Amino acid sequence: MRRVTAIFLVFVLLLSVSSEISMAHGYENVWSSTVNYLNQGDYTDDQLIDCTFFDSIIGVSDDYLVIPLYDLLNRISAYVVQYYDEGNPLSYVVINTGIVVEDYYYIEFGEGDFANIVGLGEVGEDADVIQVCYCGGSQYYLKIDDALYHFEENLSELDLDLIAELEQRSYGNYYNLGETLTYTAVLNKEVGYDSVSSYSKSTAFTKRTTTMTQNAYGSGITLDKHCAPTAALNLMQYLYTIASKANIPMSSWQSVFIALHTAMGTTNSNGTNDSAVAPAYQSVLSSYGYNSASASIQYSASWSQVTSAINANAVHLILHDSEIYANHSVVGLGYVSFSHSTGWVSKYYKIVDGLTADIRYVHSSLGIGSINLVTVYVGS
Repeated sequence: MRRVTAIFLVFVLLLSVSSEISMAHGYENVWSSTVNYLNQGDYTDDQLIDCTFFDSIIGVSDDYLVIPLYDLLNRISAYVVQYYDEGNPLSYVVINTGIVVEDYYYIEFGEGDFANIVGLGEVGEDADVIQVCYCGGSQYYLKIDDALYHFEENLSELDLDLIAELEQRSYGNYYNLGETLTYTAVLNKEVGYDSVSSYSKSTAFTKRTTTMTQNAYGSGITLDKHCAPTAALNLMQYLYTIASKANIPMSSWQSVFIALHTAMGTTNSNGTNDSAVAPAYQSVLSSYGYNSASASIQYSASWSQVTSAINANAVHLILHDSEIYANHSVVGLGYVSFSHSTGWVSKYYKIVDGLTADIRYVHSSLGIGSINLVTVYVGS
């Protein structure tokens, strides 16, 4: 009875401070319904739950209680759906929103009551504001009047650093929808880092965007899916301005872009094939008198491969399955890494993304599928 009393105590506390809590009905048992649903098709393997299933159990009944769990930024990160049979907790399921509202992922499910919240609730009876937090891994925390607790223990700065790391690495999406990473945004993600290391090439050159290059051919021709020749144009500008390759006719940048666009075989329907990028650099540079110019591509390049290449020169990076950019070409000008006391090192590339003339950053491994590296050697 103590566990049942405790869980109801927490539920009352949560209900008093959060308008997000709602009752639910429509199924005999969250536990059996969820397990049956997950056993259909591929859902057991990839842990995917169609949002229509979750939405359908939200309603009003004495049999269900739906509790939101929060991340460190006070966003709802998961839900606990607790099922009761005549007042007794029968089963529960914890569903992660994964930030993407179209899909949900189950974190865990079990019989009885949700024991983590029972234990956490015992330290929060007199709180004015209480939130249960899910920040990644398999841990749950209680935020009481802005202090974070794990059961009865007030968390240290080291604990908070670890939680921030877990939160950063656990979500299905690393970036928010439509987010672009300025350096300030990067610092906001790297809460509690111990040290930072960075390297950068000069950024003091003119940067052009796909909006600027889409009309390079003149009126009547509007380009699309032309990020690769736009990135190549920016790299050519870097070579002209910073590396003093004066034979590149950047005073007529439109002609340079057209030469790259043509050599890459870029089309409005299919964009640019990755394998065409390096040969295009070589042929266009050769046409400007750089006969010893060469370029190559490294598929699925590692952090060490990319950073070594950037140490030598600015590079062309082809991002695949990026949460921000989808499939997109950028110029790599530098890199920065943040070391955390937990041993986690978070690594970013410093880029010109061609969507803006400002400097942006992209994580080397989170929120991205793979990166292909194009290196260019101009010669004399």
